[in-house]
Amino acid sequence: DKLRYRISGGYTSNDGVLVSDRDKFERMNINTFISADVTNWFTQEVTMSYAHSLQTSPGGMGGVYNTRLVSYYPEGDLPASVNTLANEDLPLFTPRNQILLSNPVNNNNDNPRIFLKSILKPLKGLEAVFEYTFDKNIYDYHWYTGQYDYTTIQGGSSKSFVDDYLRKYKQHTNYNAINVYATYSKKFGDHNFKVMAGFNQESSYQETLDAYSYNQAVIDVPAMGSGTGTIKLPTHTVNMPYVVDSLESTIIIRTNICWK
Repeated sequence: DKLRYRISGGYTSNDGVLVSDRDKFERMNINTFISADVTNWFTQEVTMSYAHSLQTSPGGMGGVYNTRLVSYYPEGDLPASVNTLANEDLPLFTPRNQILLSNPVNNNNDNPRIFLKSILKPLKGLEAVFEYTFDKNIYDYHWYTGQYDYTTIQGGSSKSFVDDYLRKYKQHTNYNAINVYATYSKKFGDHNFKVMAGFNQESSYQETLDAYSYNQAVIDVPAMGSGTGTIKLPTHTVNMPYVVDSLESTIIIRTNICWK
């Protein structure tokens, strides 16, 4: 009874309804807990958890929902023998081809967490507790538009993106919290006296970076430093790179007296 522990984990994988495996969701998590009575007046508890998820979806899919093609519109490729304006077999601009030829958008989330709790009972009626929490959230977004040629039943050739680009959005948040509180209770005959004092401090640090790298030199191996164009920040201020650092402290004192 002096040592208590548990461990649990989970994994889920879900492939979406679209053709191919570009729309899927995967998540894995693990949680552990251990509590030990080190002495008859000191108990230590540790809780650790980790969760990871990956969500993908076909990128640049605005055209899928507004093509408004008739049901008998041809699928697959338009042969060069028909598409004399291009002189090569090209995929038709259909929702299926857009999905198959698109690069997936990757959304990664990681969340490690540690919670420590120390319970001390050095004197009769006195209980002191120390708690510490560390929680980290990591978000990573990655998408490269890619570039391919396509056609329509009118023939000719068009590019999926005139200016291809790689976008990376990264954000991480570090959260730390300390809770220290003690309770002392005493009984005098039919009278009860109880006093509690506590201190709480929370800090949070968040850093965000969002950038675009245009015109990749090698479209099969996109990288931020491989763009032959410019590296740009987003034009909308809500996603501009920024750092947020905050600190908050609280002191609590409470007294209860039950007098008969």
